[in-house]
Amino acid sequence: MMGQANPPALVAQVWGIPISQPNPEKVKLIKLVISVACAGAVFRLLLFIFAVVNSGDDVGFWSDTVGLAVSLSIPLCGYMGAKNNNKELICWFTGCNGLIFFVMFIDAVNYYRGSTADEEGRSGADVVPYSVVTIPGIILAALSFKYGAELNSKRDNILVRSAVPPVAFVQQPPLQPQQVVINVGSGGPAAAGYPQQYQQPQPFAPAQMQYQQQQQQQHLQFQQQPQQMQFQQQLQQPVVAHAVEASKNGF
Repeated sequence: MMGQANPPALVAQVWGIPISQPNPEKVKLIKLVISVACAGAVFRLLLFIFAVVNSGDDVGFWSDTVGLAVSLSIPLCGYMGAKNNNKELICWFTGCNGLIFFVMFIDAVNYYRGSTADEEGRSGADVVPYSVVTIPGIILAALSFKYGAELNSKRDNILVRSAVPPVAFVQQPPLQPQQVVINVGSGGPAAAGYPQQYQQPQPFAPAQMQYQQQQQQQHLQFQQQPQQMQFQQQLQQPVVAHAVEASKNGF
């Protein structure tokens, strides 16, 4: 008897990610988190290429490579967290982007206000490259923090994909012992071409075994009683004959 299966939940696909009980807000958040994560990865990759082109020493190249690996881990956490409904990865993505936004925003405010003690004025050639790098980074960090926090609050409704499909349990009926009858003899079914059957011995309880032993002992005693009486008669016959002969001779 097969167990009753639960009705399948409503599932939607969002860029290959299964979503249970989908709604437009949830689908939009997942798309936005993945989008800002991919945009952040591309932005950091472009910064790495720009730094390598302008750097002429090997030390700067290796330091930029390590920085790229660390910076790419943040958008990767956002992508994998949104895809696999991983709370730790989503929290890491949200927290890191919040910290990046705070640091870059404070640095930009200090830069544009000219709060450095030894500042003598900045030209347009210095402000434009800084703005091209800083402003997109601040915007991406702010959006990543916002969408990551909202997705983390709704992550319980994301369905995690499993590599093992669900299995329906089948309840098997208990096995009943079967008795078969053996037919032995020249005129039985075996002689007529039927296969011989074997009767499987059934286990006996201790009380039944004791009862059978008592029955066997009584049967043996019953069979031995005539033999014992006949033996006693044989022993008594010479004694009786001798007594009769002695009585005849005496009289």
